Amino acid sequence: MNNKKTATNRKGMIPNRLNKFSIRKYSVGTASILVGTTLIFGLSGHEAKAAEHTNGELNQSKNETTVPTENKTTEKVDSRQQNNIEQSTTSNQPKVNESDNTSVKETTEEPQNTTSTQSTKQNNDATANKDNLEAQNISTQAKDVSATPKTTTIKPRTLNRMAVNTVAAPQQGTNVNDKVHFSNIDIAIDKGHVNSTTGKTEFWATSSDVLKLKANYTIDDSVKEGDTFTFKYGQYFRPGSVRLPSQTQNLYNAQGNIIAKGIYDSTTNTTTYTFTNYVDQYTNVSGSFEQVAFAKRENATTDKTAYKMEVTLGNDAYSEEIIVDYGNKKAQPLISSTNYINNEDLSRNMTVYVNQPKNTYTKETFVSTLTGYKFNPDAKNFKIYEVTDQNQFVDSFTPDTSKLKEVTNQFNITYSNDNKTATVDLLNGQTSSNKQYIIQQVAYPDNTSTDNGKIDYTLETQNGKSSWSNSYSSVNGSSTANGDQKKYNLGDYVWEDTNKDGKQDANEKGIKGVYVILKDSNGKELDRTTTDENGKYQFTGLGNGTYSVEFSTPAGYTPTTANAGTDDAVDSDGLTTTGVIKDADNMTLDSGFYKTPKYSLGDYVWYDSNKDGKQDSTEKGIKGVKVTLQNEKGEVIGTTETDENGKYRFDNLDSGKYKVIFEKPAGLTQTGTNTTEDDKDADGGEVDVTITDHDDFTLDNGYFEEETSDSDSDSDSDSDSDSDSDSDSDSDSDSDSD
Repeated sequence: MNNKKTATNRKGMIPNRLNKFSIRKYSVGTASILVGTTLIFGLSGHEAKAAEHTNGELNQSKNETTVPTENKTTEKVDSRQQNNIEQSTTSNQPKVNESDNTSVKETTEEPQNTTSTQSTKQNNDATANKDNLEAQNISTQAKDVSATPKTTTIKPRTLNRMAVNTVAAPQQGTNVNDKVHFSNIDIAIDKGHVNSTTGKTEFWATSSDVLKLKANYTIDDSVKEGDTFTFKYGQYFRPGSVRLPSQTQNLYNAQGNIIAKGIYDSTTNTTTYTFTNYVDQYTNVSGSFEQVAFAKRENATTDKTAYKMEVTLGNDAYSEEIIVDYGNKKAQPLISSTNYINNEDLSRNMTVYVNQPKNTYTKETFVSTLTGYKFNPDAKNFKIYEVTDQNQFVDSFTPDTSKLKEVTNQFNITYSNDNKTATVDLLNGQTSSNKQYIIQQVAYPDNTSTDNGKIDYTLETQNGKSSWSNSYSSVNGSSTANGDQKKYNLGDYVWEDTNKDGKQDANEKGIKGVYVILKDSNGKELDRTTTDENGKYQFTGLGNGTYSVEFSTPAGYTPTTANAGTDDAVDSDGLTTTGVIKDADNMTLDSGFYKTPKYSLGDYVWYDSNKDGKQDSTEKGIKGVKVTLQNEKGEVIGTTETDENGKYRFDNLDSGKYKVIFEKPAGLTQTGTNTTEDDKDADGGEVDVTITDHDDFTLDNGYFEEETSDSDSDSDSDSDSDSDSDSDSDSDSDSDSD
């Protein structure tokens, strides 16, 4: 039996994503350039909607950029800014061009020509860069998806309820890569920059470009909850952006329902998706998706180089060469980049290149100042590396530190301003130096700070002061950049309330296979699961807040009384309930059901010999009378015939309205109906009846047989008598005369 429903408006996989980017402002002499960009990834409003499932980071300049979205998102903006080398020069400031379209791209403006008296000439041919930062949960967007809903039958488990703290066991499935089919796979650059020399479109990784993995897909109907499939990414390609891919990568449809739960393994660069009960409820699931992805910076390291981006979706492989450019400007004495943002603690892992031009300095002081962040000196993750080979300044800002000479211990790192400022004298007692350095540091969100945060760098030399700023600010929502929030669990139990009292009793058992959906306080679906063989369910990894839990009603069951009694731990919370997490697990959200009662109706068809319309003790039933039962819509749901005693019945009926139709036997006549108010009278050939939580065995009908008339009998008797008399008389008379 196919239990899957029909729906034409189902959408398949949506990316639960916020994407992030940076805006660099830097100066050559005193000519400043500010490039502003706002960007929401996605081809439709669905992606903005999907972004509600995540908290992400956006990069922007000091001037806030507002991102128009359909729904609130939490994003951080990293703005990288190199300020002026302080000299007495004049120049015109270029205007800032920003766009607020839904899918906004960068506007880049070249610097104006300037004059400068600085002793070390700076390269005026510079281009602003932006880092793309990525949302915490990476998901996939579905478009043009159809699905056919299923009806579902759920059977209760046969085991006793386990202990309260028992965790719902995960369902075990099989790999179904061969049953999830992908076509029209593509890796596209969004938006891309055309190289004026080669005419080729390049992926500018630090200038708002992203890669988009796109494909159509179909899912075989035989796929079930717990089955898995994989996305395998190649050597130079991965999901995400500057913010490292989250381990959790769920797939949603357009309505926000979770189709599959994904776990990303950075070691193998593979995401394994596990189907939810969505696939048990729908057939013919198909559609298309797109997922934001990025170059693996540790492998794809060189600007203007074509790298083979490879991916295998299920069993379907695809590759495409993409030219990558990170925009490293080797003539800059100071340049920094957000190497990556850690998904666990939201720390900024920064890389700073010092003195790429290999200038000779007689003064060289490096200062890093944090706003909204702090250093942790005890972590010893402020590293200084001496560059011995110019090639160690890799364009991707992801140097192989194992090949660098660490010299951190040669310097005195002075922390001040409550560990928000770090100062290093890079000359370290020398009178002059042309050494080059790569500095890596980790900045942790300051939980007590209300500032959205920024990271400033300065390099003060005899030529003046160069500075670079990375700032972070919220856009359209609250920030989660306050470090790790402790995670908690929510859930408990679905049981069969056999005595219908709304309370869990020791002898009552859990119900297996009940669908449970978790939503946030705004009604957005966060997760879904199915109760295990013990009726247990659990949602994990939840922060403090208010949540909604929805239980589906199993087939053949009715919800029991909600909130019976005063003990919330053992009552039923109904089909929809609210759970609050406040610094502790909440394992009190239960729902009880009892088997929906079934009822019977019927009774008796009898021979009403005295035609009085009432059943008398001497009157017998009529065998073989056809009886038809219709539902409220007039649909025939059963037929039967009376037995040798005139009895009939229909069983397994729900409460509701029905019609009973008796077919009059040949040669019999309908007796009088409703002659009394008791259940011994005849109800007629068609009887309407309503069952409300009870059986009804009062539906009877009577018939009688018409008798032969008295006039016919008298006429026959008289005729015979006259004939006999005449014959005898004539015969006797004739005989006597002779």
